[in-house]
Amino acid sequence: MQPWHRHATRRHVIHRAIWTFAVLLVGATSAFAQAPAAQDWAGKADWDKTVAAAKKEGKVVVSGPVGSYWRESLTAFKAEYGIDVEFTSANGRDFWPRFRQEHQVGKSLWDIRVSPPETETYDLVGQGHIAPLRDLLVLPEVVSDKAWYGGYDAIYADKAKRYFIGFGLLETPVVWVNRDLIPESELSSVEQLRGPKFKGKISSQNLRSGSAGNNFALLMRDPKYGKDFIRDIVIGNQMTLTDNVRQQIDWLVRGNYPISISILVDMLYDLQNQGIGKNVQPLPGLHKYSGSFGGLMAFSNPPHPNAAKVYANWVLGQKAQAIIAKTVRYNSRRTDVALGEPSLKVDVDHLDEYVNTQSEEMMPYYAAWQTYAKELEAQLK
Repeated sequence: MQPWHRHATRRHVIHRAIWTFAVLLVGATSAFAQAPAAQDWAGKADWDKTVAAAKKEGKVVVSGPVGSYWRESLTAFKAEYGIDVEFTSANGRDFWPRFRQEHQVGKSLWDIRVSPPETETYDLVGQGHIAPLRDLLVLPEVVSDKAWYGGYDAIYADKAKRYFIGFGLLETPVVWVNRDLIPESELSSVEQLRGPKFKGKISSQNLRSGSAGNNFALLMRDPKYGKDFIRDIVIGNQMTLTDNVRQQIDWLVRGNYPISISILVDMLYDLQNQGIGKNVQPLPGLHKYSGSFGGLMAFSNPPHPNAAKVYANWVLGQKAQAIIAKTVRYNSRRTDVALGEPSLKVDVDHLDEYVNTQSEEMMPYYAAWQTYAKELEAQLK
């Protein structure tokens, strides 16, 4: 559990618990009301057999995002199906080395990972460790084009449209600013970060970390910015780097470094819910979106194959997505789920104008960034 979560007010925790129960109750009522129509679904009999087999398996083993609100949302599966969720919070930096070590000794311990794809995950597809997620998804409400902004195929991040799904749709800012210290009249766009005015005022996660790598690769890809722009703000403005995400948020809200690149947004929202850092706002600039932590993948040879299938369909359904959106303050890509965080709303009418930073097309830029980041790190020493 994150430290910020431990300090959430009791009233806030109770509110979330009540809301989650209400969603589950309404969802259960809705499902009951639609039961006759469900009988007309051609695959209903096979689905019922899968659910029955999943209940015999007894549990599903899931790895997912760090944070108590994600855990709360992703374990709500048990309330609907009565199947235990063995949930482990882990970022990619911790999870994938563990995963590789397990496979080296012949162990296959995981069913599902809730996470966006990374460069390493594409390598694992070729090695046979990642299962075709598309083969598991069968519920009509999941595979319908109408359920998703951009259609069903668009939620897949990989070119093959088979392995990795991003179920979120958030305009994820590159830069955040403490407006108590730097008003919009002084800084209103990413381009203005260049130059000595903000020297010593910018922090970032370490350049090759997942989130920072995502954002800097996007800056490098865009001809409006590029390598020279990045060098000017990293080296020229003496950017401070950290691998402590809590420290970076603390710097931002306290004003030590009132401009931050690649923060952990969930952690900031937890503080703002407590009345801290209320005037920290995103800086306009690039049009990009991602699913943030809201990605989904399945593993080959899972220990609980039926439970994995049921869980994958559940996560992408309307009820589960509504729970995630509300509990985590998250914007689902589903067309039938209300926004959980309106400030990160994507203009869905102009979705083709955005860059999906978690798509396979971005992978070459991430690889190029890793090389350039090493050069910058050497200059910072």
